[in-house]
Amino acid sequence: SKLFSPDRLYDIDHIIPKSRYFDDSLANKVVCETSINEEKSNRTAWEYITQQNSLLGICSEADYVQHVDKIFYGRKKRNLLLEKIPTNPVD
Repeated sequence: SKLFSPDRLYDIDHIIPKSRYFDDSLANKVVCETSINEEKSNRTAWEYITQQNSLLGICSEADYVQHVDKIFYGRKKRNLLLEKIPTNPVD
């Protein structure tokens, strides 16, 4: 129920920022807490996790990789673990 709360506790986040990659597909989106999305800003998910400068107590890089490997697959998993933004969006 918190997901649809008027308090806006959660956002749809672009794993690779749309402004940097122009991918608005479901493979490039996840639901996350609004505070995390705001702190992540214009970074990729991988940049955000590996820079470890969060004030919100995010998980370690190893825990993140383990979680992504367990839950995600295909393009979404690739996007979540992407270290460098491709020059051309993939279909």
